[in-house]
Amino acid sequence: MLACHLKVREDVAVEAVLLHVCRVHKLQFALLSLEIVCSTTVIELDRTVKYYYDKEKAKDYNVVSKPKSYNNMCISEDGQDVLLLQNIEGRLCVIAATKEKMIELITLAPDLYELVGLPKPRNPPPPSSPTPTSATVAPPSGGIRPSASAVSGLSGGGGVEAAAAAAAAADDYDFELLDTFLMTYRSFMKPADLFDDLIARFNAELPPDPTPDDLVFYEKNKLPSQYRAVQAVGIWVDHYWNDFAHNSSLKNDLESFLAEICQYAPFHDLSMAIQDIIEFKTEEYERMLGEHKVAQQRSKTMESMILAYTPLQVGQQLCLYDWRLFRNIHPIEYLNQIWVKKDDEDAHTPSLDFFIARFDLVR
Repeated sequence: MLACHLKVREDVAVEAVLLHVCRVHKLQFALLSLEIVCSTTVIELDRTVKYYYDKEKAKDYNVVSKPKSYNNMCISEDGQDVLLLQNIEGRLCVIAATKEKMIELITLAPDLYELVGLPKPRNPPPPSSPTPTSATVAPPSGGIRPSASAVSGLSGGGGVEAAAAAAAAADDYDFELLDTFLMTYRSFMKPADLFDDLIARFNAELPPDPTPDDLVFYEKNKLPSQYRAVQAVGIWVDHYWNDFAHNSSLKNDLESFLAEICQYAPFHDLSMAIQDIIEFKTEEYERMLGEHKVAQQRSKTMESMILAYTPLQVGQQLCLYDWRLFRNIHPIEYLNQIWVKKDDEDAHTPSLDFFIARFDLVR
């Protein structure tokens, strides 16, 4: 065993230390990594020396033959960086991605560990599912997922196996990634563009002159990808109805798409569930806007009634009413207020606008 004593600054990356040792001793850097003496901690080479000293008082390392691990990993395709991953509490998480790569992640759900060439942990922390806002039409497991009944009608071409694969694919689906994307995508694309991209994924076809590998990949991923595209649309409708409420063209396209896929057995139940959500959300949204209008009208006719109540009672009712108005504000309204220009057709912040106007009125 070779002994190598170094003095390094605390802000130096551990990978730089390994690279220096390999150069000095003419070792093959590509095949080696580091581990802390008498420790089972996996060394992430892009961490600093100080990080592991603070964490484990690490001063002594062994050079070992094993795959390298990193806290941050960048994936490049055709010379362009398309995906940035980070290891958070033992689970690879997407930090940033190009628009095209993000749509691929949502619909194809590739194994992130395969992408970076790392072994998958035996028991990685599972991705969380979003809580449905309209529980009356959501499956008991939470979120919009394809149920076994939704795929049972598939016939021909190995239908049972394909259905099982699609249902199994939903178990590893990263709903947290999808929900985060749906919360923030308006900063770089419009709702209509996202809808078009998801439908394009649903209708994806083989490239011209496909190779045998293309054929295998297509047959393996076609149905799961279509399910995930419809799932994404369903969760989008359930959690971010504001995008559709004021855009009649987008809503019409959505309803036409659901009516079309509803004719096919594998997507019938899921499509019907989303249509139920649309009906529920439409009624809920119209009721909320109606309350805003009624409140504005009543404010002009109820001034004399205020005198019948004590100041404490008036204050309590004002607080309760303002709290209800605050709860009506969807998180994307705050983001739209920052990211979307007021004259943009997608700038929908009705509850926030009403809340601000009321605050200005009663302050």
